[in-house]
Amino acid sequence: MEKHTLTFVRNEDKISKNGKPYTRCSIKVEKLGDLFINGFGNDITKTWQVGDEVEVRLFDEEYEGKTYKKFEAQKPTAAALSAISELKESLATLQKDVVLLMERISKLEDPPSKEKFDDFLNEPPEDSP
Repeated sequence: MEKHTLTFVRNEDKISKNGKPYTRCSIKVEKLGDLFINGFGNDITKTWQVGDEVEVRLFDEEYEGKTYKKFEAQKPTAAALSAISELKESLATLQKDVVLLMERISKLEDPPSKEKFDDFLNEPPEDSP
């Protein structure tokens, strides 16, 4: 496994000829320029973003007389999958809370202007240094 910086990443959920679901992940890395590298995706590859430094094994694979560049990502551990699940739940809760907060603000008799609200959001917390 070697570390590479992503310049492109796309995960696509697919169905195999046998009817089994899988995720196809296509990436480009700084070291190889504009060359697409394909592999199987997983819950970890779905978190990847352009600019991330990821650890993958690159290799060549021949198929029907052509050579393709492939990658293999580390398989997610149970702990990593659990952490991702917890983060998704926390994010969903935060998103719901923001919607509720915005609804309450819009119902105020004298709601703050957008500028005042933006200023408030950009102020550091009182307990920060």
